[in-house]
Amino acid sequence: MATNYLDALSEELYVEIDSPSGISVPYVKQYLLNNIGALNNYLGTSYSGVTGTILPQISGDAQVIYKQIFQTHWYDRSVKTSLGAGAYDWSEISEGDSRIRRVSKNELAKSYIVLKKDSQEVLTQMINYWRSNKAIPQQVLASGNCWYL
Repeated sequence: MATNYLDALSEELYVEIDSPSGISVPYVKQYLLNNIGALNNYLGTSYSGVTGTILPQISGDAQVIYKQIFQTHWYDRSVKTSLGAGAYDWSEISEGDSRIRRVSKNELAKSYIVLKKDSQEVLTQMINYWRSNKAIPQQVLASGNCWYL
C-alpha cells in the first residue's frame, strides 16, 4: 500500500508497464527521484527530490508528463536488454502437430525502438502543449492601446 503520492505514482507506473520481473516498484521510485531534473528542464519547474519525496507535489499535466518520461526510459532500457546475445540460429521448429516459433532478438529490439520513438514523440507533444498553456503574454493589444504586463 502506498504511503505517499510518490509511492502511489511509482506503483501506478509499474502496473502500467505490466509489472515486469526485471524491475520493482522501488526501482521506479528511485528513477523518479533521480530524474526530477529532467522534468524541471522540460517544463521550467523547480521540483525537488532531495528529501525522499518530490516537493512540491507533482499533479495534473506535470505528473502525466513525468510518467511519459519514465515510459520512454523503459522502452530505451528494453531495447538495450533485448539486444543482449544477438539473433537466434532458428526461428521456427515444427514436428507433427507441434510448432515452436522463436522471435529474433533483433526483431524484438526493432519493436522496442518503434515504441521508444513513438513515446518520445508523445512526450515532445506533451511538453509543447504544457509550454503553450503556461505561456504568459508579454503585452495585450486592444483597439490601438497597448498594455505591457
